[in-house]
Amino acid sequence: MDEHQRTARFAKNPEIESRMAELNRLLSPLQESLEQENDGPRYPVILIIGPPRSGTTLTSQILAHADCFGYISNFVARFWQAPAVGALAEQALNIRVSAASSREYVSTHGVTDGWTEPHEFGYFWSRWFDLGQPTHRLEPELRKTVDGAGLRHALASIEAVYRRPMVYKNNSWCTLQASFLAALLPTTIFVVCRRDPIVIARSLLAARRERQGDERLWWSIRPSRYRELLALPPEEQVVLQALEIEREMDEELSSVPANRIVEAHYVETCRSPLRLIEAIRAACADMGCPVAPAASVPAGFEPTEGWSASSGHSEPLLEAARRHVANFRDLDK
Repeated sequence: MDEHQRTARFAKNPEIESRMAELNRLLSPLQESLEQENDGPRYPVILIIGPPRSGTTLTSQILAHADCFGYISNFVARFWQAPAVGALAEQALNIRVSAASSREYVSTHGVTDGWTEPHEFGYFWSRWFDLGQPTHRLEPELRKTVDGAGLRHALASIEAVYRRPMVYKNNSWCTLQASFLAALLPTTIFVVCRRDPIVIARSLLAARRERQGDERLWWSIRPSRYRELLALPPEEQVVLQALEIEREMDEELSSVPANRIVEAHYVETCRSPLRLIEAIRAACADMGCPVAPAASVPAGFEPTEGWSASSGHSEPLLEAARRHVANFRDLDK
């Protein structure tokens, strides 16, 4: 993909955005009526979380294509203020069935192609958690202002359409609000994506260049130390971005019961997608919700994980990590 294609892919069309915003406004009363039918989700709510570039999008595609969970498609994501209405429209138009043979496991920086591919549903989650703060982790006092009841009703309305456990991937907001979501939604299962932090940092630098046009410009999740990190060189920013997100994520998960957490290490997910699906099915069964076996599971994927600390690409990142983290492990040994 050349630079022109990248720019076109990530650019938003203001006219389409405006039309969709107006359509969402018009559909909001219908959405509100659907939300009154259920107080909260009855099935497990499966949240895929983790640092950016840790395999969250691939994990969402594996679960979406397994045909045993519900998920938010690129089509439904257009209806961020009326998601149940969008889901009903998708079903009425038979969109997923007609596109079942064209599933892909490709994405660029979390962006997938095609109406039926999974979407991160950013506008929806931002509606609840973007309260004007500079970071993606809300302070305790600010969390008290989140419309938790509204979020429960909205998620229940989507679940009522698909009638199965729903998978959501929005690591920007859900990763650093895990304890809040665990308490708000007692049926939450967290699929925790992990990857080598140096590999994540290297990928973050590349994403900055490709999406922002400059590796000095921040991209993706902003941990609590975001403003402090802005004063550092790019290599140190991305390393600490990866490490701080994982640290804060683990802090959030420390209060979540172990049976509601499924670990998804990137390399292991690539080597055995079925094992991940089975672990999630077991977690659902533990909650009293049996899930049908996956109908479609790829044999595996080739992980893009290899690197050498002496290659010139990762050495500056490794040095940056060691400047900030005592005895940071030598990942090349």
